[in-house]
Amino acid sequence: ANPTYLSRDEVPEAEVDKEREIVTEISRNEGKPEAALPKIVEGRVSAFIKQVALLEQDYAKDNKLSVAQVAKDAGITVTDFARFKVGDRVAHAIGPRGAYAELYVIAADRAVAVPDAVSLDLAAAALLKGMTAEFLLRRTFHVKQGDPILVHAAVGGVGSILVQWAKALGATVIGTVGTPAKTARAHELGCDHVLITEQPDLAAQVRAITGGAGVPVVYDSVGKDTWEGSLNCLQPFGLMASFGNASGPAPAFAPGILGAKGSLYVTRQTLFTHIATREANQQMADE
Repeated sequence: ANPTYLSRDEVPEAEVDKEREIVTEISRNEGKPEAALPKIVEGRVSAFIKQVALLEQDYAKDNKLSVAQVAKDAGITVTDFARFKVGDRVAHAIGPRGAYAELYVIAADRAVAVPDAVSLDLAAAALLKGMTAEFLLRRTFHVKQGDPILVHAAVGGVGSILVQWAKALGATVIGTVGTPAKTARAHELGCDHVLITEQPDLAAQVRAITGGAGVPVVYDSVGKDTWEGSLNCLQPFGLMASFGNASGPAPAFAPGILGAKGSLYVTRQTLFTHIATREANQQMADE
């Protein structure tokens, strides 16, 4: 719902495990008009982190993810995570619900350092999606120079980062979009070829682009509507990397179909698994 439907309530401050948690205070980015985001007044706490609200569609529909913060006061000791000091800028991609609140508590090992060269509003908007692109390109399938790849929803949140990153790695990027109106944007992001998702001959077009070979990997966040076509785009031993269900969950299938289509691989990845440790969390954010 639009943020204007929110009401302001006073609740007791949460108890904090000072060995593992930090208290955060939310403040809003100057780039958004006051009408778009509630104005938050700084609260009085012994230790807190100033947090930038979610940007664009995230702040309205999924307010538990991707927040950027600034350390304000050293009234708390986090023994296992003492890498942070007062004034450090931090962010977390996955955390508790509550980005509309003045204060909330997060696990300290979920916080990552934000470099000075990266603005807080960019960190808030891009961290979750950027880390998703990282595990897809660098961990799920290691994209390298010259690889042809297929990226569904190429101008979406993850897709727009994934396309630019893959192009920087030297890949030949085939992107799909839902409507012809999005084609120009896909090219701007770096797609070498742009196809319309619902075209019935999508797989034939991909094979024509690749000289009949197909692609070694398909990055699919659409799900049900692109499942069969994605498999048909893969070269032998290719990988279908599913990471979303925008059109609904992918259908159940008999494993034998993977052999019939060229001894294919299928994987379903989530960010939670990749950032299970503090070290992995920070490493992925650094990338």
